[in-house]
Amino acid sequence: TWAVNNVTYTESGVYTVVVGCVTNILNLTINATVTPAVSIVADANNVVAGTTVTFTATPVNGGMPAYAWFVNGLPAGTNAATFAYMPVDGDEVYVVMTSDLPCVTSATAESNTIDMVVITIIPCPVASEWNGSVSSDWFNTANWTPELLPCETTIVTIPAGTPFSPTIAPAPINAVACAVTIMDLHILDGGSLIGQEFLCVTNPAVVDRAIVNSNFHLLSSPIASTTFGDVFAPMYWNEVWAREYVELTGEWVNHYIADNMVVGMGYSVQMTTPQTATFTGTLIDANVPATLSNVNPGMDINRVGWNLLGNPFPSAIDWDVFSTGDYDAQVAVWDQAGAGNYIYWNGSVGSLTNGIIPAQNGFFVKTTTDGASLTIPLAAQVHSSQAFYKDAVANALELRADGNNYFDATFVHFNENATAAFDSNYDAFKLEGLTTAPQLYSIADYKLSINELPFEGNEVVNLGFTCGVAGTYSVTASGMESFSSSTPILLEDLKLNSLQDLRLNPVYSFNYQVGDNDNRFKLHFKNATGIDKPTLNGITVYSFDRTVVINNTTGLTGEVRIFDLTGRELKDANMSSSTTTRIPLSAAIGTYIVKVTTAQGSVNQKVFIK
Repeated sequence: TWAVNNVTYTESGVYTVVVGCVTNILNLTINATVTPAVSIVADANNVVAGTTVTFTATPVNGGMPAYAWFVNGLPAGTNAATFAYMPVDGDEVYVVMTSDLPCVTSATAESNTIDMVVITIIPCPVASEWNGSVSSDWFNTANWTPELLPCETTIVTIPAGTPFSPTIAPAPINAVACAVTIMDLHILDGGSLIGQEFLCVTNPAVVDRAIVNSNFHLLSSPIASTTFGDVFAPMYWNEVWAREYVELTGEWVNHYIADNMVVGMGYSVQMTTPQTATFTGTLIDANVPATLSNVNPGMDINRVGWNLLGNPFPSAIDWDVFSTGDYDAQVAVWDQAGAGNYIYWNGSVGSLTNGIIPAQNGFFVKTTTDGASLTIPLAAQVHSSQAFYKDAVANALELRADGNNYFDATFVHFNENATAAFDSNYDAFKLEGLTTAPQLYSIADYKLSINELPFEGNEVVNLGFTCGVAGTYSVTASGMESFSSSTPILLEDLKLNSLQDLRLNPVYSFNYQVGDNDNRFKLHFKNATGIDKPTLNGITVYSFDRTVVINNTTGLTGEVRIFDLTGRELKDANMSSSTTTRIPLSAAIGTYIVKVTTAQGSVNQKVFIK
């Protein structure tokens, strides 16, 4: 700033000043004071990790400035109007400019700060295999090999036998269709998936089901549309028989290569050699409705009202999650493990463990109402390898018959809400299995696989047994611990006239001939009068109705004498060395004394005759 003749000059420029009358001219150059400034911009922000970003400085009053670049307060670049590097999320970038102008308020100026946003993109694996080592959580990377989440370009494989099977369960805000997208999905035989309603697969999903023997299997499809020819390889078309059960006729009807597999229906398939059924398409991801039929005009309970449905999902389903309706509480599934029989569940007991219907499996439901509606709910999906905790059932006895490399099971459950007649809410009809497999059932109005009845008045249950092959078979009891310890559980063999205490020995072996009376056994749950601790080990004496029964495990023979309470002898008989001796006694109702004498000692026992 210059002042001449009381005139102040502040603007830059060249001035001529004449002083007085002097002819000399004074030329002045005045430069105003300036303030340097600088600003910066980035050519990109909100970038993917690994991206190089260029920053450009724009100076004001810098002259020929010098630059010093800083990242997070640390020097990062010098003496250039541009600066480029690969930032990380949260970096703070600015520049300090030094002006070379002479008249400045400050030689240096600091720019604005740019906060960098950098997105880390997790690599998308080409192929991922579920290992399930930690949990069922699809979104836990530790459950995958490699340890990365599958994404849009990933080929996903779900095998069987992992500690946990995958469940896609996104947070509610993300619980929408296509919350997860992958390129390919292959569920191997025995693999399981829940949450497919949140999954989109770019290419058709593939689900395998191995069929390991030539016995028939009940099969169902987990995809929206397929034919029998699509499911089985062309080279095996002449070796596969596919059939549908028609309730109207009670017959099995053949299907052909071009026929569609209807979603929610089950089919019987049988082949000459083991092979794999391969389902390719879109997974079923919603409830599946079904309409049940009862139009068969016959009287055969093994045909009328039975409807063969199918599990439509890529996992097992829990029958207990189904809503009740106009159909029986029982469900019947063919045992794929080779029992040669159906297995059952009624909501509380049965040989279909906990009512879990396997994936790609058909199941029979029975109704007495034509047109009854049933929904196979998506919510019923479970992983069949997971632990199921259902309440233990009291007073439920399982009897399993084994022989000829097959087995069958029947259940007797005392339930005070049941009746002695057939109860559709509790009982399960017996469907016949293979003719070469043992068939075991209780006999009420019908042959029953599950028989629920009140205890009072039903302490004796008739059991039937049959098989198309002669041989040695066994019946094994389990569940005795569910009864009161004071309740006797005895198996009577009517053919051999023998009685076995199943609490003492739960396995009963016997020989069977084709043509033996089907009504061979009785289960006794009522108190047997006269069972006390014997004075001779191996011999017990008690009565059933009007019969004295002697169980003899000593192999000894002996004499049996029966007296009334006055000491009068009523009967003299022999005890054989066989397991059981039964002596009918025609006497008035009352208490009697039985004396058994052998070479090693004697037993005296009071019994009550009804």
